[in-house]
Amino acid sequence: MKSMNLPCLLAVVLMTAPVACRKRQPATTPPAPEAANPATPTQKLATGHVVPATVKEFESSVVLADLNKNLQIFLTQKQRLPADLNELARDSGMPIPQAPAGTKLVIDAKAKAVKVVPQ
Repeated sequence: MKSMNLPCLLAVVLMTAPVACRKRQPATTPPAPEAANPATPTQKLATGHVVPATVKEFESSVVLADLNKNLQIFLTQKQRLPADLNELARDSGMPIPQAPAGTKLVIDAKAKAVKVVPQ
């Protein structure tokens, strides 16, 4: 009787092995909408960061932090401020993102920082 159980057990193990080893596909979630308002499309940089749409979000964003980091590198290397944001963009290779509606980005010479100001 033992000799009959062994082939049956072996058959069960061999039949369930491929199922047990198969990787499960992660559940797919629907993509999140990129913008709450389709009239204002989101701007995505090459770094993968999405440019915030509001001034408050922009001022505390990684996008503005990156711009200021690039400005500090420019200051260290050239020992001067860039003439404008376009010169900073050319030197750093980082395109200047579009500022939130009703504002613009400027280089504040006194603070030596990129800031968001009303237009």
